[in-house]
Amino acid sequence: SSKKKAVIVQVVYEKRLEEVHSHLLEGRVENHFGKTTLSAPNWYQTLIPLGVFGRSSALDHVANEVAFNIQEELIIDTATAERRVIAAKEELSISEFYTSVLSILHCSVSLVEGSTISKILCYGLGNYTQCVSARYQLALLLLLKQHTTAKVFVYDPVFTALECQLISSFGCQLLPLNEEGKHTIDKDEVTLAYLPHCSKQLINNFLWANWGLGLKDCIIFGNSFSKIIDTQLKSILNSSARYILDIFPYTEELSIANSFKYTDIFNDLAISVFPIKKLSSVKRDFWVPRENPKYCDSDTEFITAKLVSALNL
Repeated sequence: SSKKKAVIVQVVYEKRLEEVHSHLLEGRVENHFGKTTLSAPNWYQTLIPLGVFGRSSALDHVANEVAFNIQEELIIDTATAERRVIAAKEELSISEFYTSVLSILHCSVSLVEGSTISKILCYGLGNYTQCVSARYQLALLLLLKQHTTAKVFVYDPVFTALECQLISSFGCQLLPLNEEGKHTIDKDEVTLAYLPHCSKQLINNFLWANWGLGLKDCIIFGNSFSKIIDTQLKSILNSSARYILDIFPYTEELSIANSFKYTDIFNDLAISVFPIKKLSSVKRDFWVPRENPKYCDSDTEFITAKLVSALNL
């Protein structure tokens, strides 16, 4: 709704006043393709006070997406959006990268001792009708759906109405609520968590929700755990990625070579699995229930359920 967009743009207005003025007030809003679109609508002039919503890098990211790409949503039609996704899917399907992903995925299924992937859970694709990276990541999701015949569940709070409509038309199911990654998988059914370039906190939440021997049925397609650990300070890992840090010694990580022609779409990704032999070797108190992960508002790297609820008022 325009009210929701106005609240989000308020963040940009406060944080990047000059930048917003240059793009919105002068009516020059550039999309991801570098083309100038229509002038900004009037709703940015009646911005709603931010109040209790707080500031976060995740909200700031969404604000940028809306402020500088909202015109794309206004002018793109369903046929064009669908055609772009199908074209990306066809291009990806004949790539060396996709062939290598299938090979690694097959290996990962054998490591978790599963016969097949029955469910794919996807978070954080982003605005794929506007963003090229998100479009190719969706294309890969659809190819994996086709290859595995698994049921696919998708959620991203930044999806537009058009994007939600297309997700359904592609045979995927939209999750109704923002679970913040805290989705408990079905027992004894292999689930692929497809989280390309999602934040470490979202992955951390998913691990917390499935903490225990049930992780043996999880396959995570997302940012490399080893790179997360190697590139972050220990203090940050302890506060924002404790479950990633703790489970890493019992993880089998299969690197994904970044061989696609666009090098910023599938970079730094890996498939992580948790073989039952490794999980069974942990100390007795390793699986003791722990508190629900909590993060400081200023450090939160994903869009929280609280924020979504506030914006829907």
